[in-house]
Amino acid sequence: ILSLDEIKNNTILIGDFSILSNEEKANKLLQQSGFKDVWIEMGMPSELNYTYDYKKNTTPNMEKYRSRQDRIMYNFQLEHPVKVKEFTFMGYNPLKINNGVEDLFVYPSSHFGICTVLNF
Repeated sequence: ILSLDEIKNNTILIGDFSILSNEEKANKLLQQSGFKDVWIEMGMPSELNYTYDYKKNTTPNMEKYRSRQDRIMYNFQLEHPVKVKEFTFMGYNPLKINNGVEDLFVYPSSHFGICTVLNF
């Protein structure tokens, strides 16, 4: 396993960080290592806050909480600053499927996917 110091230059980290109880501490650690959070760089849009949201995502057996577990973090050491052009969710709408008896509306995952466009 690499430390943040070993991977901090010209790197994009994407995934389920599962940050729940120590969000402030984790954010501070990433920022101290030079990483920027795409969601923060986009102005922290409230409609894109929770990637795990039991109130909007009706996937069965979801735990009853809301969290921004999934992140896109980046750190580039370039001549020109990297700009975040876009940040959005994927899988935010349920898919219609038919089980042979009835139409069901299901989400592809318990987490909403995240997508960004960076300008270099």
